[in-house]
Amino acid sequence: MKPLTAFALAAVIAVSACSGPTPLVTAEEVDDPASPQRAKVEPEVKLPSFPKEQTLIRYDVTPKTSLEYFVDSTSISLPGEGIVRFTVVAKTASAENVSYEGFRCITREHKIYARANRDGAWVMVKGAGWEPVSERTTPMFRRELYWNFFCPSKHTINTPREGVDALRFGRHPNARPEGSLAD
Repeated sequence: MKPLTAFALAAVIAVSACSGPTPLVTAEEVDDPASPQRAKVEPEVKLPSFPKEQTLIRYDVTPKTSLEYFVDSTSISLPGEGIVRFTVVAKTASAENVSYEGFRCITREHKIYARANRDGAWVMVKGAGWEPVSERTTPMFRRELYWNFFCPSKHTINTPREGVDALRFGRHPNARPEGSLAD
């Protein structure tokens, strides 16, 4: 191997200097739930049992659609990191869609972990990533769950029971004001 010429060595040093130092992550950043560093760590996904009719709780979506929406009360979990996971079911007279989803409340993000196939078995969504909960791009049934049931005021519910109670009551007591659509 040939030794580097003075010119080549100078070029390598210049490129290295331009890239700057590698930023260090402090313990505070990793422990802070709002830190982007913290958001990179997600608890393992454990798929729930397939929903049963008797454990579904219906919730309203405005404006009304031909679909009815339900959450499986036994699927609501709080695995940590400010995440709420749940099974949502959308039904028409002739069809049913079932998915296992999650919210990261503090960062206002959503993820679909798995969908049910026709046989009622879970199929993991490949390459699923966190997407923003947005007034423009997020379907209304998800926005309703985020704002009015599981992440009122961008705060994660404290227990699965709190989520079940909010669904049964028709909204969380700390949910945004009725009719408010502002992000």
